[in-house]
Amino acid sequence: MGDKSPKDKQKGQKQKTDDAAKSAQKVQADKDAKAKAVPAAKTKK
Repeated sequence: MGDKSPKDKQKGQKQKTDDAAKSAQKVQADKDAKAKAVPAAKTKK
């Protein structure tokens, strides 16, 4: 592990950040979809 160059370390860190951002976006999108689905279900009755 100690032979990684600083550039590689930075890249790995950025990848982690990107993945976290993507999963956060997905969670938000799922929440939005559920929030939209609930009123739609209520109006169907």
